[in-house]
Amino acid sequence: MPSPLTDIAPNPPLLAYATAHAVPLRGWETAATAPNPHNGDEVVFLFSLQQPTGFRQRLVRLIADHLAPQEAANKMKSDRIFTSTGMELN
Repeated sequence: MPSPLTDIAPNPPLLAYATAHAVPLRGWETAATAPNPHNGDEVVFLFSLQQPTGFRQRLVRLIADHLAPQEAANKMKSDRIFTSTGMELN
């Protein structure tokens, strides 16, 4: 069985989208420490979903922003993440 950590090249439509929107897809960086995020900091994930007939790829781009006053007043009840369309990431 091949290693699940092998590199998979981005498929052409995803590569075209990333290029058109200045989303870098090469290399990765790790932080020596875990600094607090600042407004405008971002991270991009490239997910490759392996399926019996091939694979699908998705880009996820997270951009840090300041909390609105209402958001800052709320206490987080869990560490669940939701998309802008209301779908839960799990």
